[in-house]
Amino acid sequence: MSRHLLSPAHARGTLGALLLAAALLLSLAPGAAADEVAPSTRASLEGDRSPDGWFRGPVEVHLDATDAGDDAVVATEYRVDDGEWQVLAGGAETIFDGTQASLDRWRMAGPGEFVLLPDGTMTTTGGMGMLWYPVEYGDIALELQFRDAKPPVFGGSNAGVFVRFPDVDDAASRSPAERHACQRGASEGDPVWVAVHCGHEIQINDAGSDPQKTGSVYNFASIGEVLAASPQGEWNDYRIEIRGGGDYEVVVIRNGVEINRWTNAPGQAPARQGDPGTDERQFATGYIGLQNHGWADYVQFRDIRVERLEAPAPIVVTGNGEHVVAYRSTDAAGNVEDTQQVRFRIDTTAPAVSGAVDDGILELTADDSPTGSGIAAIQYRTEGGEWTSVDPAAVLFDGSEASLEDWTMSGPGSFEVTEDGAMRTVGGMGLLWYAGQPWGDAAIQLEWRDARNDDQRSNGGVFIRFPDPEEAVDHTGLGGRHACQTGLGLFLAEWVAVGCGHEVQVNDGDADPQRTGSLYNFASIGTVEAAADFGAWNRYEVRTVGDGSYRVTVVRNGEVINTFDNTPGQRAARPFDPPTDMRQFAEGYFGLQNHGAADTIEYRNVRVLPLDPRTISVPVPAGDGLEVRAVDLAGNTSPASTITLG
Repeated sequence: MSRHLLSPAHARGTLGALLLAAALLLSLAPGAAADEVAPSTRASLEGDRSPDGWFRGPVEVHLDATDAGDDAVVATEYRVDDGEWQVLAGGAETIFDGTQASLDRWRMAGPGEFVLLPDGTMTTTGGMGMLWYPVEYGDIALELQFRDAKPPVFGGSNAGVFVRFPDVDDAASRSPAERHACQRGASEGDPVWVAVHCGHEIQINDAGSDPQKTGSVYNFASIGEVLAASPQGEWNDYRIEIRGGGDYEVVVIRNGVEINRWTNAPGQAPARQGDPGTDERQFATGYIGLQNHGWADYVQFRDIRVERLEAPAPIVVTGNGEHVVAYRSTDAAGNVEDTQQVRFRIDTTAPAVSGAVDDGILELTADDSPTGSGIAAIQYRTEGGEWTSVDPAAVLFDGSEASLEDWTMSGPGSFEVTEDGAMRTVGGMGLLWYAGQPWGDAAIQLEWRDARNDDQRSNGGVFIRFPDPEEAVDHTGLGGRHACQTGLGLFLAEWVAVGCGHEVQVNDGDADPQRTGSLYNFASIGTVEAAADFGAWNRYEVRTVGDGSYRVTVVRNGEVINTFDNTPGQRAARPFDPPTDMRQFAEGYFGLQNHGAADTIEYRNVRVLPLDPRTISVPVPAGDGLEVRAVDLAGNTSPASTITLG
């Protein structure tokens, strides 16, 4: 049956024409202000996770979207590692948005029809029939607005919302042997009565003609008075929650007030004799529909939404390496959330380990490859005893003054060692850099905290992959300088790190829009992520893998908060800073920034874990049955292998 804009031709008689005219006038009344607030989606991760943030198996990504505006979330989309965008199952959807296209998705059963009004509402006309939506649902919250468009002088209207009934067209066409147990009498061949007998009608009727008022589960859980109603002619919010299997619970909420709650438990007989009881209405899923009761009834509906109450299935990500899941949600008003991301790392492969004995020295080599999590320990034992572990990381600062001997201070200010074994920034802006050796593929690991003693936040940074800055500024003549040495980098060592390497920001304040984890002026983070409480220690890892076009991964307190590929062709956000073309260093030094007199950052437990194969040398342990193995940062342990002592 066609459904189109309302005209008086739909009316039956003078009274019908008057009622339709009243409905049309109501439809032209001004509506509420538009919702302009986009939804907000939160991501959470589940899986077997190590303290360093590596997952040792599949990762479940759970997305939970909410909307602070007046509209429900209708869709959450996601994509994995720059793949195609997909819609997350579950969530909410708008099934009538005021357009003819959305109305055309519904199906009409029985006499009468629903017609579209100029303001995007639909109204009942004639009957008794039902407009139903051809999508099968389980646990849902159905939200809509309705109003009785009949002028009060003519009384009130009757309508209803049907829930949890089977496909009415299919049921009405079945042979006697195939019919549902609820199909008897009229419902054996009439689609409308399939909904009446197999599902439940949630009544809409504030008039005095029927003792079962709005919110009644018709003939099963009656309400004898009008509850929480808006004045006739004004809109009512209606929410119907359906939860459970065949013995589902129905909760009816009108204008924010719960007015009925009932359970479709077996063994209940209806008030109307001859109708099926609840034993025959045990449907775990079903459809929803709207009733057009008759020519004397004019009920309007708008903004019909379905929220699936079952939690959507998580996104499952597998495969070793770094992964990014991007996501965004859209609400019923069409507001689209800015794309968000969650990053994480998977490593399910144990490192390889080999060993050899030469002249009383045991040499053990472990390899986790640059794409693995990195070697946390190389272990050996004899005669099935306790494992002896050797950490292959290079400790650059252990809290002692002596451990600063291989560091060089360039530029103003200094770093001082505190009584509790940290080093604290003093003044600036300068650079404390480790001059012991340059690093290629490596993970720089440290702890830092903001030690400022007022309500402001400090600024600092970790510099990576820059050339020897003192040597760079000592070159005579421009011909011996690096291409990245521009401006102050021609003469000041601390600015060589700024222009030739990258600064990984340390700053949780709002004075600088580039927050902690930003690759300064290249890959900015505008919010504070994965932070410890102010003044508490933060674990920080900056991993660089690759040659000149290396990848940078920034991890804070076990959470990946940023990644950046130093590929050529990228310009800095700050004018005149060198682009990535001039920062193509396959290895470089590592340094810490003291930003200025107002900034106080403390660092401790500074170490570098090389990501190339690592070899340790130890005296051959006493005893027989020498076994060796390696453990990576994800917690994967290689099988123990035996080395024969010659």
